[in-house]
Amino acid sequence: MDISTQPIWVEPSVSVATQPASRTADVGIIGGGITALSAGISLLQAGFSVQILEGREALSGASSRAFGNVDVGASQSMASLIKSHGLVTGEKLWLESAHAAIALQEHIKHQGIECDYLPGGHLKIAFHPRQEAAIVGEYDELTQAFPQQGIELLDSTELSKRWPGRKGCLGLLNPLTATINPYKFSLALLSHFCSLGGNYTAHCEVTAVKRITEEKFELLHNQGETRVTKLISATNGYTSRLTPWLKRRVFPVGSYIFATSPLNEEMYERFSSPHQIVTTAYNFKQYMRLDKDRRLIFGGRLGLSSGLDEMKVKQELTRLAKHFLPFIDSQCTHVWGGNLGFTKDMIPHLGQVEKGHYYAAGYCGRGLPLAWLYGRHVADIIIDDQNLEPLCAVSVPFPSIAMIQALPFRNKILSSFLSLKDRLLFNFNGL
Repeated sequence: MDISTQPIWVEPSVSVATQPASRTADVGIIGGGITALSAGISLLQAGFSVQILEGREALSGASSRAFGNVDVGASQSMASLIKSHGLVTGEKLWLESAHAAIALQEHIKHQGIECDYLPGGHLKIAFHPRQEAAIVGEYDELTQAFPQQGIELLDSTELSKRWPGRKGCLGLLNPLTATINPYKFSLALLSHFCSLGGNYTAHCEVTAVKRITEEKFELLHNQGETRVTKLISATNGYTSRLTPWLKRRVFPVGSYIFATSPLNEEMYERFSSPHQIVTTAYNFKQYMRLDKDRRLIFGGRLGLSSGLDEMKVKQELTRLAKHFLPFIDSQCTHVWGGNLGFTKDMIPHLGQVEKGHYYAAGYCGRGLPLAWLYGRHVADIIIDDQNLEPLCAVSVPFPSIAMIQALPFRNKILSSFLSLKDRLLFNFNGL
C-alpha cells in the first residue's frame, strides 16, 4: 500500500486559492497559519488592510495539520510556573492557557464552524508508579480551576473500563477537552479572512525586511515587494534568520503523526469512548484518538529534533502504537510531521521585536487554542484597544537561548537523556 506523507486532514479535492501579493497594506503578516489568520480577521474588522505572506503552501503550519486537540491545560504545571514566575504571574499564565481552549471551543460552537468538533474529553495515563505524582498534581490543579466539571482520577480498575489498551496504573480524565479537524478549522479562518477583504499569498517567501522610514517597512519576496506600516511575525516553529531576534528565542521541535485505515467493527467496539484523546505521561509523550471515520490517529515526539524521515517515523510510531494498543491491526495510510515552536522558559510570548514589528510565538505544543488566542491579542495591541486586559505573557521577559548555534547538539544530548528515562519506564511496562 502506498503511504501518503500529506496529513490525513488535507483532502486532495480541496484547492486553496490565494492571491498575488499586494504592493502596499496597513499590516503585513509573515506566516500563514492560525496566528496570522486570527490576527488578520481582527485587524480587518477594525478597518485595517492586511497582507499575509506564506513562504510555503497555504495552511502548511503545524497547528493547521496536527493532531487537532483543543486541550484544557498548559505545557507546564501550575506549580512549576509559580516557582519560576511567582504566585500571581504563574497562576495567570496557567489559567490563560487553560481558558484559551475553552474560549476556542465556545467560538467554534457559537460561530457554527464546520470542523468535526468532538467534545470527547482527555484521558492521561500513568503506566509506571513514578508517573503517578505528576498525574495527581495535574488533577489537583484542574479541579481547583474548574470545580464540579467531572474531572476524575481513575484507578487501574476504572481505567481498564475507559481504555482498551495496555494496562495503566492511574488515569486522569478531563472531560473539558475536545478535538477538531485542524485543517477544516484553518480553511474556515481563511475563508472568513478573504471574505473581509484580506489578501493571502502562498508560496511567497519573504527574504528581507527593511525599515525604510520611522513608520514603514518594506518586505522583499519572490513576487517583488510589499510596503506596510505594521508588521507581525507569525512563524512560530518555522521562525528563520529573517527575524534574528526571534530566532534566538524560538526553536523547532518535530511532532509526528500517522493515521490508519478505518478500524473494523470488532476493533472499534473495544473503545468505550472512541472520540476521547488518550495521552501518556512520558517525557516524550504519545497521543492517540479515533476520528469520525474510525481511523486511529497516533502521534508523538521522537526527541527534540525536527525534519525526520517519514518512513523512519512510521516505523517508530507503529512500534509504539502496537505497544499501547496490541489489538489494532489496521494499515498505516498517512504519516506526516510538523515543527512546533518551543521557548527556553516553556511558555508562549507576544510583544514587539522593535517599534511597529510584533510577534506571537512559542506555543510549546498547544498551538491550536494559543495561536488562535494570541493572534487576536497581537491584533488588539495594534488596534490599541484600551479596554482589553493584556495577556500575562506580554509582561513576562522573553529569554534568549545562549549559544543558539549549539542548540541542536544540546538538544541531542537532552533527548538521549529523556529517552533513556522513558525507556527504563517502558521496560517496566514491557516494551
